[in-house]
Amino acid sequence: MHDPLPAAVLIQPRLITRQVVTGIHIEVQGTHTLGMTVPVRNAKHQNVQVVLGVDIPTFQHMFFDRVVNAHSGSVREDVSPTAQTLST
Repeated sequence: MHDPLPAAVLIQPRLITRQVVTGIHIEVQGTHTLGMTVPVRNAKHQNVQVVLGVDIPTFQHMFFDRVVNAHSGSVREDVSPTAQTLST
């Protein structure tokens, strides 16, 4: 099974707390950093989002509801996030 959290976030984006942090550049010409991803301060394009927290109880409920009930066709679509967001 692939990582179920990113798939769940596509269905319910409120499962995670995220923040745009910086721009990232792939170094293709450097002597010491060739092939590395390098953070760029004051980048024109902020292209990196970091997940700061996951609503674990809601994710677990959503995941197990879909796994356990997948064969019966009774998967709930009304999973609502809890008030508590747990930091990773």
